[in-house]
Amino acid sequence: MPCWDKECKTLYRSFIQARVRTDADRAASSLLSRLEQKKQERWEEAVNSIDFSHSSRKPWRTINKLTGRSGRSSRVCPVSKNSIASQLVQNGAYKTSDREPTRLVNKELSDLWKIPTPEGHSISEPFRPEVFAAALRRLKPGKSPGLDSIFPEFILHAGSDLKS
Repeated sequence: MPCWDKECKTLYRSFIQARVRTDADRAASSLLSRLEQKKQERWEEAVNSIDFSHSSRKPWRTINKLTGRSGRSSRVCPVSKNSIASQLVQNGAYKTSDREPTRLVNKELSDLWKIPTPEGHSISEPFRPEVFAAALRRLKPGKSPGLDSIFPEFILHAGSDLKS
């Protein structure tokens, strides 16, 4: 119990063991006064030990605990998630009146995907089952995948199988 010390324990025993009501009332009043005094001392000690010179987060948390206020704000953000996302997309949009460079890059990229390999296959075609199986056989056991959950050896070997 906060602020409970030996003197409080002694006063409590005398309250319990009191045979006369006036003695019990006197012991109870003394006990409550002692607890109030200890509470005041604890409050002063906590307030005097607050140091705002380094970080104000810890002192304010202590003050909020001592005063019974919660440290969290109950305010609701007036801006929705969708409006934030919309603004981010709008901020990241490339603003130019000349769209010709973008068209040229997209055309070149589209043409690259259509160029046939030496075997006559397009690189944009889906994997053939035999190429996929060959790449899987070349994987080393015990290797872990990358962040994309694809084993690095698979990418290297699959690309070489497509060329051969």
